[in-house]
Amino acid sequence: MASVSVLKDASSAAIYGARGTFGVILITTKEPNKEKISVNYTGNFIMKSPTVVPDVVTDGLEFTELYIESYKGWQGAAPSKFHSSLKITDKWLNNLRNGATGVVTESNGNYSYYGSTDWFDLLYKDMAYGHEHNLTVQGGGEKANFLVSGRYYNQGGIFEYDPDDYSMFNIRAKGSVKVTDWLKVSNNAEFSNMSYHNPTNVGEGSVWYALESEGQPVNVMFNPDNSLTQAGATILGSFYYKNNYQDTNRRNVRNTTSFVANIFRDILTLNGDATVRYTDNRQNGVQSPVPYKTAENGATKYMGSAYDGIYTSNHTKGYIATNLYAQYAQTFGKHDVKLMVGTNYEQETYNYMFMHRNAKLFEGADDIALTTGSQNINSSYYKWRIGSGFFRANYVFADRYLFEVNGRYDGSSKFPTIQQWKFFPSASFGWRVSQEPFWKISPDAISNLKFRVSYGSLGNGNIAAYRFQELFSLSTQERLLNNSKNLVTSVPSPIPAGLTWETATTANFGLDLGLFNDKLTFVGDYYIRKTTGMYCAGTELPAVYGASAPKGNYADMTTRGWEIVLSWKDQFSLGGKPFSYEIKGTLADSKSVIDNYPNDEKYIGAGAGTGIQNFNYYSGMTLGEIWGFENDGYFTAADFDANGKQIAGPNQSWVQNNNSRTWQPGDVKFKDLNGDGKIDFGNSKVGDSGDRKIIGNKLPRYTYSLNLNFGWNGIFLSAFVQGVGHQDWWAGGDNSMFWGQYSRPYSNIPADMIGNWWTPDNPDAYWPRYTGYIAHQGSRTLHIPQTKYLQNVGYIRLKNLQVGYSLPKKWIEGVKMQAVKLYVSGENLWCWSPLYKHSKQFDVNSIMGEDSETLSLVSSGLYSSPIMADGGSNYSYPILKAFTFGISVTF
Repeated sequence: MASVSVLKDASSAAIYGARGTFGVILITTKEPNKEKISVNYTGNFIMKSPTVVPDVVTDGLEFTELYIESYKGWQGAAPSKFHSSLKITDKWLNNLRNGATGVVTESNGNYSYYGSTDWFDLLYKDMAYGHEHNLTVQGGGEKANFLVSGRYYNQGGIFEYDPDDYSMFNIRAKGSVKVTDWLKVSNNAEFSNMSYHNPTNVGEGSVWYALESEGQPVNVMFNPDNSLTQAGATILGSFYYKNNYQDTNRRNVRNTTSFVANIFRDILTLNGDATVRYTDNRQNGVQSPVPYKTAENGATKYMGSAYDGIYTSNHTKGYIATNLYAQYAQTFGKHDVKLMVGTNYEQETYNYMFMHRNAKLFEGADDIALTTGSQNINSSYYKWRIGSGFFRANYVFADRYLFEVNGRYDGSSKFPTIQQWKFFPSASFGWRVSQEPFWKISPDAISNLKFRVSYGSLGNGNIAAYRFQELFSLSTQERLLNNSKNLVTSVPSPIPAGLTWETATTANFGLDLGLFNDKLTFVGDYYIRKTTGMYCAGTELPAVYGASAPKGNYADMTTRGWEIVLSWKDQFSLGGKPFSYEIKGTLADSKSVIDNYPNDEKYIGAGAGTGIQNFNYYSGMTLGEIWGFENDGYFTAADFDANGKQIAGPNQSWVQNNNSRTWQPGDVKFKDLNGDGKIDFGNSKVGDSGDRKIIGNKLPRYTYSLNLNFGWNGIFLSAFVQGVGHQDWWAGGDNSMFWGQYSRPYSNIPADMIGNWWTPDNPDAYWPRYTGYIAHQGSRTLHIPQTKYLQNVGYIRLKNLQVGYSLPKKWIEGVKMQAVKLYVSGENLWCWSPLYKHSKQFDVNSIMGEDSETLSLVSSGLYSSPIMADGGSNYSYPILKAFTFGISVTF
């Protein structure tokens, strides 16, 4: 890439299409070197590892004792087993307490397990390796030029068994020909091919959830005869046998042909381009049961016996875009005038085909033709088109006053005929004060001062196709009628009364300031964006309606925000040679408020069973707000009489803290905010929310970055730091890496939690009395959002650090080299977050959802797994840190 530009205000982005409503990123690829042919090679060797590997309790006896305690805390009685793969008997427990280790074969031939297994150590490698190679050839002259570049990248996976593997091949060919003095034709073509091998898990759908379910350290992976245990089959069996996986191959072809016709002596030009892009995404997957044994001479059992099949899918996208526009430019003394008018057309067609069939003919079969069982075939299709006409008029007077007017008239096939078209105007003004005749301040003090203001609207039509139409779905009836299964359909989902463009109208106020001959520069912007006709779900409807509310243009929202960029760039002499450096920092913030939404009762929603998600919009709502309870410490012995009956504090019977709903010292206590003597949700309305209040906001605030660049005598050093000042996060249910056994008693126990829960001798501990299941679901004590356990997940991260050396030219001239660079870089080397004060078991940047590939498999019905999306789960592929050793050579 030659440059990257970000256009954010309505005026600057208006010309770049209906899908650039909230800004445009312009990526300019490098132009060929016209002086001579040159060849550049860059090679990298890469080492990667997880930034965080969970540090959990791996001692079997310690884990078991805490499991029993947490289970009793909820159930009131001792457990008879762990989740499913291991029973707890008095004999087994006594043996464990008396020092039994490993695998013991009982007199009846059954295996008993007394392990201290670190399952995460078995899951991940210490290091994964990759390599990257780039080759560029470029050259040309005044009439023609070319640039051809290719890249191959391969990265080995981090799993110990059946590592995931990723590879990418790219090639680009770019060039231009000056056909005549007035006509230039250019072409930019690229091809990419991506391959990814992703091992899947037949035990629980996700390897991370399987590890939570069966990853108790007392379990082991192998039996004495090297067969897998039940836990081993559940967690890593699919990886060990390499018999459950999904292979993805994605090919992308893109070509842009453009021309510039200088019709009248640089005054009138005609420009046009046409882009064709085709993406082919193929996935092939294999499902296989995993064998395991529970007894020495017992029969072989199979994990995931319901999954024995092969599936294949193919996603294709064809995209066409054309632009044709004329530009007029003329200077009349101090007056510069530019006019542009043009048209734009875009079209995308999508096809999807899925086939799945059970019953492979033999183990190792990997083609759907080698299956004989029941089959499932599915497909989908869409097509959308966008047409636009646009114009731009620029006027500059004396290089001081800059005026611009833009307009777009956009139409989209995604909307009903009578609502397809809309006009979006914008205008901007700039004043270069430092160019005024009255400006007498020396450039050594203030070298540039410019004020900017813009106002305009853009349309957002990024919704799925056919949302305004009643769509029927077909399915096969399970009941036989006339000796056959018949096709049936159902009543289609409700549709909105109308559907049209979402309009974002932005007013932007900017200041550009340069000091000390532009060594110090400042760019600041303040903006107000009014979004009307927001596309969102309608108001929650009564259950008797029988269907979910359709999405439509139901809401209006105002966003206020600001952005600043401050940089210092200079150089001085060090050891007789120039030392150059640049420091650049950015800081931004915004807040969005719902102005209008059809929820007159201001119903909040989000019952206890849904934790943090699914809040309704309401007028006056700040986007991202989190409603929850306010903590009031723990119950103490003084809150109960001699018989254990509560005698002080609010009635918390609505909240469940154990199976018998009896409260004890060390349990979480909430504040009675409305003074009615009980803790509940009230009617879940603003002003009638029971004891809930707004306790935080899940959207990031105060995003920032820092770029550092230094260069001296061929040595260069750069660093990039990025972060978020504040962001609230509620861990939600099924999140054992945060809650430990407070979620499920058999879950992993974070090591940093040990000794930090309430006991009579430790009444000020961070965690409450040790009780399982209270962070799991429903209205349980730690499942409902609350102030004490709401986390600030703001962070600061060292994203990249690079140091290198450019060899002196006199060293390489003899071998016909123009430049040689050696460098070492690191990514994600360090991170700090307030979250780490209470939990260090996952990277702060991996908390906002589950593994995307797993979710796709589950949603397709290929595996079953609990969906842990109740506020933010961390069951996903880990964030990786990387060390790269590279060389760049130019001939």
